[in-house]
Amino acid sequence: MGSLGKRVPAANPAPSEPGAVGPADTRDGEEKWRIKMELKELENEVLKLSIEDRGALAKKLILSVDAPSETENLRLWVAEAERRLKELREGTVEEIPVEEVFRRARAAIS
Repeated sequence: MGSLGKRVPAANPAPSEPGAVGPADTRDGEEKWRIKMELKELENEVLKLSIEDRGALAKKLILSVDAPSETENLRLWVAEAERRLKELREGTVEEIPVEEVFRRARAAIS
């Protein structure tokens, strides 16, 4: 059976999504200005929606920020798997047989 490394720190890097405005943004001033104007127009239109529609839109927007894209999610999991494998090979974590992991999990939820 398989085994898992003992230590599992949370990996939550700040992803740089294509098109994101931020530190890695290389757009020129004119394009940034155009985007700001488009966002302002969009904001004005959204504020005309009913409170129910704005709430539904807000929920979708918040979920889109919280959840990484499939590509980003895959990249994060590959990086995590590589990190764990490196730790196992270096001996900095102890292997735990999968049977023991499941036994501990069952005990924790019973």
